[in-house]
Amino acid sequence: MSKSDQSKWATLNITDPADLVYSKIKKSMSDFEPNISFDLEKRPAISNLITIYSAFTGKTLDAIVEESIGLNQAQFKQKVIEVAEETLRPIRTEYERLIQDRTHLEDVLRQGSFQAREIAQKNIREIKQIIGFL
Repeated sequence: MSKSDQSKWATLNITDPADLVYSKIKKSMSDFEPNISFDLEKRPAISNLITIYSAFTGKTLDAIVEESIGLNQAQFKQKVIEVAEETLRPIRTEYERLIQDRTHLEDVLRQGSFQAREIAQKNIREIKQIIGFL
């Protein structure tokens, strides 16, 4: 999985439905070694999954490898799926709630526009003073 890969299957998005997260991780590349170990050069696919697991859990790469002793790659992928869904579910739920609340979105946009305008006007004044237009 890689954000630079053009395939939609290469990136987990926070708005991906649970079944798509499952499919993306399940179908992610792996290799033929039976154990879980981190080596970006020799085992980039499983190392990528370990990195993703680390990002979701905050655990170190070494701790993940240590706790994964005895797991095969399919079992490890299942762990990644579970932690990804556990992490993304509340974010996705909140996103869906917010995207349905048009009034709230318009209020946020209006407030953001107001704040941006104030900052821009102040910056323009300062720039005009610096270059001698005021």
